[in-house]
Amino acid sequence: MRPVWMFAAMAAVAFPALAESDKVPPTRWQVMSMLEGGSSHTCGDTMVDKFSVELRGDVLRFQAAGSPNDLKLLGALNADGSGKIRALNRKNREVTLEFAAGEGPRTIRYTPAYSVCVWSLIPVDAPAKSVTNRN
Repeated sequence: MRPVWMFAAMAAVAFPALAESDKVPPTRWQVMSMLEGGSSHTCGDTMVDKFSVELRGDVLRFQAAGSPNDLKLLGALNADGSGKIRALNRKNREVTLEFAAGEGPRTIRYTPAYSVCVWSLIPVDAPAKSVTNRN
């Protein structure tokens, strides 16, 4: 057992970038999902669903109910936060994600590999702040 712990300690010292991803605070927002391309016959349910999205380093997690779905991003976004990149789900199936420009909440287009189905994950506006009376 001791050599395993020594190797782990050496790896942490040698590869500090691996530890950096845990230090990056995640970006979270609420989205609604809309089927943009394809049909209900091909893509399944076309209902609009609301759920949460979390972007932490190279992992995009979204969850409506039940267990979360994690996607491992295989590329980096552009400097403006936009980009069309590939990602892998838990079953190592490839999907394509297209991020709109910006930081934080933004639209993401989700397309499974070899599919005509395209879902847009559109940020839900935050509730309006209450206005105080000026009387």
